[in-house]
Order: sequence, then C-alpha cells, then structure tokens
Amino acid sequence: MGSKPRTAYETLFPTISREFWEKQEESRQRREERWREIERNSPGIAIFRNLTTRAVASDKAAKDSFAKLLSSGFDEPELLEVLVGLATVSRRKSGKNNWLSKTRLTPRQLDYFPKRVRDIAAQIEILNKDPFFSPEWVTTRGLSQSGKKIFAIWFVRLPVLLQAYAAFLEAHFRDTSRFMAKRSSERTKILKRLLVGIREKTGRPMYSMLSNVLMATAQVAGTPSKGLDPESLKTLDSNHRRTVSATKKAKSDR
Repeated sequence: MGSKPRTAYETLFPTISREFWEKQEESRQRREERWREIERNSPGIAIFRNLTTRAVASDKAAKDSFAKLLSSGFDEPELLEVLVGLATVSRRKSGKNNWLSKTRLTPRQLDYFPKRVRDIAAQIEILNKDPFFSPEWVTTRGLSQSGKKIFAIWFVRLPVLLQAYAAFLEAHFRDTSRFMAKRSSERTKILKRLLVGIREKTGRPMYSMLSNVLMATAQVAGTPSKGLDPESLKTLDSNHRRTVSATKKAKSDR
C-alpha cells in the first residue's frame, strides 16, 4: 500500500513527525467536541464566541493578532473567544449594561417589538384577503414576469414568515437577557482573568495582540472600547500582579 499524502503541516515542518500532527488533530477534535457539549448545556456561551469570531473575520489586525496569540501558546481558541467576547460586553464598574446599543432599542422596546411584528403580520393577512389588495394585483405592477411570480407567492407567505420571526425574536431576547444578567458585572474582572491566562499560556503579556482583538470585538458588539488599549491593559495587569504579590507576601509573613 502507498504511504499517506503529506499534510500541509508536514510540508511546512518536515522535521516534525506525522505522529505528532495526528496527535494534534486528535486533540483538536476532542477539544471541539467538549466545547460543543459546553454550548449545548449553556447556549449563551456561543454569543460571546460569535462576537469574537465575527471580529476576527472582519478585521485584519484582529485576525493576525488572534493567530499570533494561538501560535504563541494559547492552545484553546474557543476559551480565548469566550473570554474576549465576555470582556467586551461586560459593563465597566460605573457603566450601564449596553449590550443592546446597536439595536437602537431599549430593553422594554425590544421586549414589545415581537408583538408589533405579530400585529403587522395579522394586518397583512387581512389585506391579502381583501379583493382590492390581494397579492394577485402584483401582476399589474411594472415588474418583470419572474418578479411578479415571486412576489405574488411571497406576499401570501409574508404573514407566516413574520409570525415565525416574532417567535424567534421573543425567545432569543428572553434567553439572551437571562444569560447576560448572570454574567460578571465588571469588565475589569474578566480582563484580569484574560491577562493572567495569556501570560500563563504564552509566557508573555502580549498587550498589543490582545488589545487588537478586544478593540475589534468591542466594535462588533457596539460597546465602549475605553480601557482596552495596550497601555490600559498593561496598567491593569501590573496593578493586579502587585496586588497578588503583596497578598502572597502578607500570608507568608503570618
């Protein structure tokens, strides 16, 4: 039998054995399955991961920085995605919960919005049954033949689609609101955990790399980026390390 074709990794790193890369692949598969289980048990986790993955996909600096963090030793991208997303949507100590800022709706308005959609769906259904406003009249408008056919079908189905959208929005807003309410109330606490984790896994603070990913994710989330720049992260990390060191020293002196 012929040998297996060389993988991209083996081509790039010919001195590293195939067995090594096979073990890495097995480890990745086990990790991904573990995270799928985590998200099944706690669906809100996917919200934070999604924010980060969207930021990394749309911002080159964030993409390069995220890759650098992983290649430097942070070997669990899913955990990094969760912590970054969580840090960017968690409110600052004196700030308000503004995770809805991009919707331009208050929580009360968004809570009521599905009812508005249902009311519109009901009114469209009434109009569709009216002899003067039936979707059949679309054939008299200045559209192409294919346009007339498509719109005539979808105008009839529109109320059903709107009812389904209202149900989705109502359930998703309820579940997301509950999950957001349970998260840590302070961005600083999450950032400290993130900085400690990066230093432990990579041996370096990597403030600029982390800042690029955090800033891009905050942009996607529509939340303030204050305190996410490299200098602020460095100050936070330094203060936290001094506090931890002083605490340990105080305990050892007792």
